[in-house]
Amino acid sequence: MNRTMELASARAPVALHGVRAERFDGDGDSATLWYRIACPCGGRRGAILSEYLPSEMAGWEGFWADPIGFRCADCDRMRTLFDSARHGYDAVLGGCNGNRQRTGEEEEELPCPACGGLRHGVAAAYRYDIDDLESLGEDGLRQMPDLFTSAGFELACADCGAKQWLGDWETA
Repeated sequence: MNRTMELASARAPVALHGVRAERFDGDGDSATLWYRIACPCGGRRGAILSEYLPSEMAGWEGFWADPIGFRCADCDRMRTLFDSARHGYDAVLGGCNGNRQRTGEEEEELPCPACGGLRHGVAAAYRYDIDDLESLGEDGLRQMPDLFTSAGFELACADCGAKQWLGDWETA
């Protein structure tokens, strides 16, 4: 494990402090840390809340915008899983962020593409592409778990088991 990943794995990112986060080995990418998400009540399934916005990029219909929320199927409490204005490298170090956020007007539950189900299990993936650790200084090194350079979520439908990928939000 390189120094960046050693520092990043000291704790879960602040983005996950509202939920239970259990580390696990994900896709084998040595620059990514994976966490299984559960509500503080213990519930592991819930609705993913976002807003589908039209894309300005050619070839894309649209995308699910952040902040991304999780509403527990067991206790109905909502937690934010990712907000690019508060989480990730640029937000923590005070830089600007290029992610387009949702307007808040049309919060929707993300459906399963296979069956339309609205309850999912969630795994969060945080990537750390940071080469120049010295430039961060001591404060930056202490914040390494929060300095992820991209975030994404693997969703597993509670009804049919189909998996889908949500994200790849660049944060640096």
